[in-house]
Amino acid sequence: MAERQLDIRPALPMSFGLGQDWGEYPAVADLYRRARSLNPAHPWEEIGRWLESKPPFARWFFKAEELTLGASASRSVVTVFRLPPSSLGVLRFFAVQVGNASDAPNVRYALELNGTPVSGFARIVGPITGSLSTPMAMMDALEGRDQVRVVATNLIASAVSNVAALIRGWYWPAGARSGS
Repeated sequence: MAERQLDIRPALPMSFGLGQDWGEYPAVADLYRRARSLNPAHPWEEIGRWLESKPPFARWFFKAEELTLGASASRSVVTVFRLPPSSLGVLRFFAVQVGNASDAPNVRYALELNGTPVSGFARIVGPITGSLSTPMAMMDALEGRDQVRVVATNLIASAVSNVAALIRGWYWPAGARSGS
């Protein structure tokens, strides 16, 4: 009996590039090339395993910070990560929260890539997960020098404390071989 091939492409977010021509994203094309060299018959299964941990050739990035938003503060940077030059990467997890739950409707967040809101993440009001320790899984491809940041806007005329955001993912040198 032939083994059924698992195709995880439909389960990945459109922002990962698979809804269009996924090969146009260098990080996705490189991941696929590496996965195919390790598991020629089922490269998408290999990528699926990497989604649960990280590829052995990649390094984690982890940024979680908090701040106090001044009264009516607009687009204050909560946290930011810039991918090293000549690297490829993946933004894998994202979360936001405020210290006092009653302040949640007063803060609007945006997740941005190179200053442009990521589709679907431009006007987040309230938490998108239970806490920073349980971030939302995502899969957005990154290229060298890309900057991922979370900005927050205070919608009221008094300060809001403990406004926090987390971004986490992995990156690797572009063009390096699978074993490096």
